[in-house]
Formats: sequence, C-alpha cells, structure tokens
Amino acid sequence: MSMLWRPTGRHAHADFIMAEVTREMRQPKPQEEAVVSLLQSALNLSSAPDKIGQALYRLMAAHMRFKGPSSAAGGLGDMYNFPSLLNPFKNDMPNWQREKVSEGFRLAGDKILQDGAWEQAKLMYSLSLDMNLCNFNALCNRAHINLELKFYKEAAADATAVISARGGGNKAMLDDARRRRSEAYLWLGKTLNACADLNSVRNKSHEDVVRLGLLVATQALDGWKGA
Repeated sequence: MSMLWRPTGRHAHADFIMAEVTREMRQPKPQEEAVVSLLQSALNLSSAPDKIGQALYRLMAAHMRFKGPSSAAGGLGDMYNFPSLLNPFKNDMPNWQREKVSEGFRLAGDKILQDGAWEQAKLMYSLSLDMNLCNFNALCNRAHINLELKFYKEAAADATAVISARGGGNKAMLDDARRRRSEAYLWLGKTLNACADLNSVRNKSHEDVVRLGLLVATQALDGWKGA
C-alpha cells in the first residue's frame, strides 16, 4: 500500500506550504494570488522567529516580483524594526546566501531611488547592509539618501565607511563617497574637511572643480574676516 506523506504540526504545515510556493514560482507564469495566499498562510502558521522571518521575507519578495519594490517596503520594515525576526532569519543563512539576499535588497533600493522615495530606498539599503556589511554600493547609496533626508552626520558616517574600505577597490565609488562626505561636512560647518575631501577626488568633474573653487574662496573669505 502506498502511503501519502502528510505534514504534522504547525511548522510542518508551514514547511509544506513553502514547498508549494517554490513549486508555483517555478511555473512559467506563477499566479500572484496563489503565491501570496500560500505565503500568508505559512506566516499565520509560523511561531518560531526564524520561520516567521523566512515567510515574511518570501512574502515581501513576492510583492517585489508582482507589484514592485515600493509595495514590499512596508512589510520589510517589520523585519528591520524587529531584530527578533531578522536575526534568526539572517543567522540561518550561509555567507554566500546572505550576499545574494543583500544584493537583492540593494537592487530593490536602486529601483525605489529612481522614484525619489528616499525613506523606502534607505530601508532597502539598510536591510542590504544588515545582510552584508561589505555591500559598499548599498553603503554609498545610503550616504546619498541621508544627504537628501538632511541626516548629515549619518551621511558622513556612511561615506567614511566606504572611504576607509577604499570603496572595495572601486575607484569611481571611492570618488562618489568623497563627494558625499564633502557635502555632509559642508552642511555640518566643517569647511576645511569638505575642501580636503573634494580635493582628494581623483577624477574631478567640471562641477567638482567649480565647487572646490567656491569652497577655497569661502575659506579664504572667512580667514580674511577673522583677521
């Protein structure tokens, strides 16, 4: 007599549902309603933090696929604001998978950034960095967003982390980080530091040269006034 395997217990049922989600997503045209409904059921059945985190992440990944990154940002905020969900989910991953998930969040942030949704994009970059602190693209882009949101100390800190790591070997990114820290320092009233960072940009644009000239002139004028 053949025996059909049946899940037992809440977590077993949730695992069975997750397998069904994987099967549906492998179809040529996965059905949005079916996937979302299954994942919501798995979320309701899960009680352990790691299971909740996995279900929530996959639910938000489904929203990203079917409706776009902005639709997913709210639920992802739940993960970011509750370390009890994010940490077990993250800790169960091997390093290569964390890097892959980190890059997925970073790319989602890039898409949202194009729409000017600064806070939602910042959330995606923060989640990316929670998964992989060495995702320098996410770090440099978050520095840019912090400037837009007028969080100048945070912008300077993010840019400093990129500069300290030499941009992960990416010279263009290193220049961007220097520009962003220069702007943050300027808003923080640190004109000398702003000037030094902009002067250290290797491949200066015309705008960089003009800004540097203005900074030097401002610094000279301040010195003249104080004389």
